[in-house]
Amino acid sequence: MYDWNHAPVLKGILYPEKLKPFLPAFERAREIPLTGRDRYTAGKLARLLAEHRLMPEECLLLTAADEEIRAAQILGMALAAYVDEELPGQSYAGAWIVIEGFEEVDEEFLLRVFWRCHGIPWLIAETKRCVIRELALEDLEDLARLYEEPGITRRIGENGEELPGYVDPLYPMEEELEYQKNYIEQMYRYYGYGLWLVFDRKSGALIGRAGIENRVYPEGVEMELGYLIHPDWQGQGIATEVCSAIIQYAREYLECERLNLLTAGENLPSVALAERLGFVYVGDTDISGSRMRRYMLQLSEK
Repeated sequence: MYDWNHAPVLKGILYPEKLKPFLPAFERAREIPLTGRDRYTAGKLARLLAEHRLMPEECLLLTAADEEIRAAQILGMALAAYVDEELPGQSYAGAWIVIEGFEEVDEEFLLRVFWRCHGIPWLIAETKRCVIRELALEDLEDLARLYEEPGITRRIGENGEELPGYVDPLYPMEEELEYQKNYIEQMYRYYGYGLWLVFDRKSGALIGRAGIENRVYPEGVEMELGYLIHPDWQGQGIATEVCSAIIQYAREYLECERLNLLTAGENLPSVALAERLGFVYVGDTDISGSRMRRYMLQLSEK
């Protein structure tokens, strides 16, 4: 389980003074405008932070200069680069993100940049009973236990025979560790979405996995909703609650026109969930390697 007690907390945001009119008011962090035209070296940044009694790992730097990007890297500071026409020829090497406009930059956006720079899993959504967040490598043991639950990767058929479940099993732990390292880098960092983890708000226990992934359909790459819920938590409306929150997230943050959902025809609870969420059946498909029912939910007008 990821240990939030040891995660850095954002306490300071440093930015060139001329950005002040374009930035929101900050409630969680202290604002430290950078004055003057001289670039801030690692030493100069360190002295400034010491004056404000802040540690480098507690701060986020906004900069358009390669020199300051390198200075932040030396100190272990989170950073976001931005495009400044007065500073042409910058490479922005080492910056996780390059901001081209500040219209949609708010405190939540900068907090997520800070989290990403420090490898802190993003909080995706909170519902009445659940917390949905990104997976961290520290979660793998709990995830493995979830996948070992009956009915997840193996199920019992009508005649008592053991059948494959509706979810593929994990790899052996060492392989899964490498897979998830790449997944965090290539899905979470690049796309900003993927399969997330679902936790009970009261106990903090891992009770499911759900999210959005990409799948290649005949008409192109499509975004697809997927989920699994711990057997002890099924039949309580958790899947509906979680998937509804994810759909809303896709509408608000992912510029997603539509979502797909695949389910086996005999998986009646999943079929009922798709219909309850507003998905429309569009036909059967073998795109996943077996015969599945394809449902689609339009999120925006074409």
